[in-house]
Amino acid sequence: MHHKTWLTGRTFERTVWPVVLGYSDITCMLSAWCELRQGFRHFRTDRIYAVEMLADQIDEPRSRLLRRWSARRTSELARLMSSAG
Repeated sequence: MHHKTWLTGRTFERTVWPVVLGYSDITCMLSAWCELRQGFRHFRTDRIYAVEMLADQIDEPRSRLLRRWSARRTSELARLMSSAG
């Protein structure tokens, strides 16, 4: 995937494993495991300008990847709620 950053406008090539495609009133986001960062990242779809499907397979089942993403999201939300209140 080729992605353009909002801060500098530079473009990056990333190998990602898509987990969830979500949307809000103002944007659509791709949540994915990023090979470069070795972690879950979120990418605005309006900043993705090229996608190449690879023949490679991820080393873990998609269901486990989804559970890991969900657990991370839950802990992030809990952390945000505790710091806000």
